[in-house]
Amino acid sequence: MANVAERDLAGVVRDIQTGIEEQIRFPKGYYVEYGGQFESAEQASKTLFIVGFIVIVGIFLLLFVAFRSAGDALLVMLNLPLALIGGVIGVYCADGILSVASIIGFITLFGIATRNGVIKSSSLA
Repeated sequence: MANVAERDLAGVVRDIQTGIEEQIRFPKGYYVEYGGQFESAEQASKTLFIVGFIVIVGIFLLLFVAFRSAGDALLVMLNLPLALIGGVIGVYCADGILSVASIIGFITLFGIATRNGVIKSSSLA
């Protein structure tokens, strides 16, 4: 259970949690708390997902103000799922490890995809 070579932190902690739940029974009122780097990474991931959602809503609102049309804004926003597919394939090719850095990369990717959609929409008008 202590072999962590070439494994992500979340997977190691999940294995430890499973092992402890299966093998150890604590007296009433006692529990295990997982902290340190794992706790920080979990909190950072949650925060980045919330910020990512807020960014997507903000992008839509800015597009709506710029184009004065929800349809045009949604058309540009269609680039986001396509960019997400490419990003997921990239993460899969990189051993499937989703880290805080890769989540920040996804947010950046969304920004670039939106910018490119705006440029294409502007040139078509």
